[in-house]
Amino acid sequence: MTLAGKFRVLLAALFAVVLVGCLGPAPRLDSTAGNTPLQIFLSSVVDSTGSLRPFVEVAVPRRALVFQSKDGVILGGLEITVTAWRDDRQLNGDVAKNLVTIPDWQAAKSDSLVRCSLSFTLPGREEAMIRVQARSWGTRRSWQRDLVYRPAEWLRLPLAFSRFQWNLADPPETGQGCDSLVISLAIKSLAKSGQDVVKARMGLTFTDASGDRVLSLERPLAGPSGLDKSWVQEFHLTAADLPFGYLEATPFLAGPGEGTDEILRPWLPGWSFANFQVDWGDETAWQDQMNWLEGKISPELVAVLLAAPPEDRQDAWQEAWRPQCSACDDQEIQDTILAHWRLINAADRKFSGSQPGSHSDQGRAYIRYGPPDSIDLHWDDRERHGRWETWSYEDSGLQLIFFDPHGLGEYRLVDTLPAP
Repeated sequence: MTLAGKFRVLLAALFAVVLVGCLGPAPRLDSTAGNTPLQIFLSSVVDSTGSLRPFVEVAVPRRALVFQSKDGVILGGLEITVTAWRDDRQLNGDVAKNLVTIPDWQAAKSDSLVRCSLSFTLPGREEAMIRVQARSWGTRRSWQRDLVYRPAEWLRLPLAFSRFQWNLADPPETGQGCDSLVISLAIKSLAKSGQDVVKARMGLTFTDASGDRVLSLERPLAGPSGLDKSWVQEFHLTAADLPFGYLEATPFLAGPGEGTDEILRPWLPGWSFANFQVDWGDETAWQDQMNWLEGKISPELVAVLLAAPPEDRQDAWQEAWRPQCSACDDQEIQDTILAHWRLINAADRKFSGSQPGSHSDQGRAYIRYGPPDSIDLHWDDRERHGRWETWSYEDSGLQLIFFDPHGLGEYRLVDTLPAP
């Protein structure tokens, strides 16, 4: 009997039904990955006098802010303080604030970004540290990040990104996707008229959940640039060009620096998304898919999948999900698979550290059980050393206890208990 025949016999024995058919195509590239809580973009602008000024834009998703109800209005916002330092001496700085109102409390959980930006003068052209402090308006919740600003580098490579656009859904919480990725980058010149930037390049790097580079693309710029000059470049990829899972696309500019040095200026932070196309012939990728099935399908079905040759894996994988909902049609089964893959993506986004989040104990639990109904935190209190988290699931009465002895975010599952 062939492997496919054994697989169907096993299904019939386990579930007393005969299931046939094939799932239709589904979107593979998805921007539901979300972004880091604090996004900072450091660039330069040329003012009316022709002077170069640092420009800082800060963005925070609504879900990271604290909203308050005041006189029947739900109000929240972002305040930023930006200061420049050189040799432990403050040079200059400025403060900006952006307040927003939302129609209801549910909108406070959105990934929609609240933005705030400013620019200021900076004496001299030596390197300076830019300290960005962001605070949720009216609260003590705050973030801080230090960036390095090199005016001389901007003068040697007088270019700045002006637009990032892609064909994935925006805002990302809509969860729409597609089979190919098109990214359009626009840059503008900060150069004096006639200055040649023909040796400059623009490109994209793609990194995975561990921060490892998986792909890099670049294109040269051509032609003289002036203050009114700009370029637009499109990059086209298919889902098959990228590995499965959480990914981040980071645009960059590159060009010659001083001597043999090269200037590499990334646009940070990058844009995160998820690739839901599996390379069925990749043994490591296939083993990962099997590990993420823990608690989702029976061990017998996992054993059948593990034995499947590469050419049969996609069909076997799709068939394995049918017993989860024997009355479901093809589209409903496909939706179940996509929901599973989105849990993997969310685990990578939430729990990545020294390893991808989907490989961690918390990530594996998140994939198997979904987000907990509540999380009880204990951090270096009098009763417990280290950091503890207890996840509770109300419907199943399950509690998962995680322990991080060193405070590095590397939580281990130490106990599983029924809820009290």
